[in-house]
Amino acid sequence: MRQLFSPSRLGAAVLLIVLAGCGNSKNEVYIEKPVDDLYNKAMDAVVDERYSEAAKTFEQVESQHPYSVWATKSQLMSVYSQYEAGNYDQAVIAADRFIQLHPGHRDVAYAYYLKAICYYMQIVDVGRDQRTTELALRSLDDVVRRFPDSKYARDAKLKLDFTRDHLAGKEMEIGRYYLNRQEYLAAMNRFKRVIDNYQTTTHVPEALERLVECDLATWQRYGFAGKTVEESQAICEQVFAATLDGHALVSNKSVWRNFPWIWNERWSFRNMVLIGDALHSAHFSIGSGTRLAIEDAIALTKALEAETEIAAGLARYQSERKPIVKKLVTAARTSADWYEHFSEHMKLDVMDFAYSYITRSGRIDDARLRAMSPQFMARHEAAKNSGSRS
Repeated sequence: MRQLFSPSRLGAAVLLIVLAGCGNSKNEVYIEKPVDDLYNKAMDAVVDERYSEAAKTFEQVESQHPYSVWATKSQLMSVYSQYEAGNYDQAVIAADRFIQLHPGHRDVAYAYYLKAICYYMQIVDVGRDQRTTELALRSLDDVVRRFPDSKYARDAKLKLDFTRDHLAGKEMEIGRYYLNRQEYLAAMNRFKRVIDNYQTTTHVPEALERLVECDLATWQRYGFAGKTVEESQAICEQVFAATLDGHALVSNKSVWRNFPWIWNERWSFRNMVLIGDALHSAHFSIGSGTRLAIEDAIALTKALEAETEIAAGLARYQSERKPIVKKLVTAARTSADWYEHFSEHMKLDVMDFAYSYITRSGRIDDARLRAMSPQFMARHEAAKNSGSRS
């Protein structure tokens, strides 16, 4: 639908254009071009690998012909052009805009995929901040979950494996750093994080080698309660002789420790409040106590900011944060109980043992594990079916 101007308004419009042109001769005169000419010009730029120029021309298609079918195509092609030009931030913004405007479009999967690839292409070495890697992980996982049968999902799964391995490598680097500084608890938490969160990566064997745990019966049988660090080290070297292949264990001056279970039903008294390990403890086989304490502090701050009275803020903190922590602590107890019966798990075949370990806390069910590692689940189910037939 075209807007009709009266003669007087039309003259004013022309006058304004002329005056604007006289004021700055460097300004380009706006000339509307046919949509097919613009689109073909942009596609020619893509073919010639002039991607920045292509992106600008695709934007002109949308601005000059916003209601044409070519406008929608141009929006998506602009994402692609910005990606190929290496303008990843602009490509992500354009992809998000396309997704918001056209959530049901037949090519929306491609927009999600391009967004994920933009983050993926910015992954840096493990010595630097991994914020972009985490964004790549979430975006690639988004593609797999939303479009599991698409060709983009297949490629996203492959890139997810690399991304997880990269993040695990970062955790291992931090763990080794703490280990060299003799900050052993911090190092242990990092190695545990690799085992718990990145179980299908290549870094798990090294992370496992750096931790030794045993059940109560084994601890009592070896008399570890009365052993020095050196004596405990000698016993472990003997137990793991085949794996060590003649090498010695490097002691980190660790001591045996029975995990203290702490849980408070009441989280505050007057103007005093508990957070972190003073409030609750979660077995380190499932998470970091430091992280939980920080999350408690964040929740407390938000609750106090949301209320005008301290008492109301503390009550809000407990009511909102407690269910979250209780769920995590329950999973931690389940995980700790799995370790208490480790000798029974050792009787399982290798695939059943791996499955039991990965799902030990109850936080990872079959559906989630199948999405995380479809090849592992296929092998596990094949082994299970083979055993049931025999």
